[in-house]
Amino acid sequence: NHGTKMVPWVGVAARVPYANVGGDAGELETAITPRRDAGKGGDVDNNLDGRAFCFLPLPIRTGLPVHVNGYFELSSNRRDIWYGGDMSGAGAARSSWNVALMADALAPCYARVIVAVARRLGPGQQLYGLLPSLDTPQPWSHLVSALYQQHLGTLPIVWTRAGGGRWISPTETLFSDAACAAEPLLRNL
Repeated sequence: NHGTKMVPWVGVAARVPYANVGGDAGELETAITPRRDAGKGGDVDNNLDGRAFCFLPLPIRTGLPVHVNGYFELSSNRRDIWYGGDMSGAGAARSSWNVALMADALAPCYARVIVAVARRLGPGQQLYGLLPSLDTPQPWSHLVSALYQQHLGTLPIVWTRAGGGRWISPTETLFSDAACAAEPLLRNL
């Protein structure tokens, strides 16, 4: 609807360890090495409880391992985003906007972040720790569903040593039971 003046402005921020690029500029980005204290507590939080932002921080925890920023329709006190299936009229339009913003704008943005982290840091806990749980609470589950169903399946986010080593998409992958046991989020791909 062109008269609503809603802009699909979004961003996703992920905490990744600092990395140094070694060698000459022609080397692959997988030459980047993570910080020594990554994954050992310290100032690195591998269990980030993501927050929502609408240009400014909102008092909302998303249950995602990333922070999300979007031009959400907010309640008048800026404490919640409009959401609910039982709304009508303008409230339903606002709720629909927020769901569409998550599924159609935030999900592809989130997927691009995961691909960028894969290329920058290589396979490992820093990458797969960015994959959201399927039991993410409403309304953020719309983002998670769209991410897994429409975006991650075709993106090169799985590292294989086959063929000299390369990134492939989950649709080209057959995960072993042992790999899924070691990294349960792989089952979602």
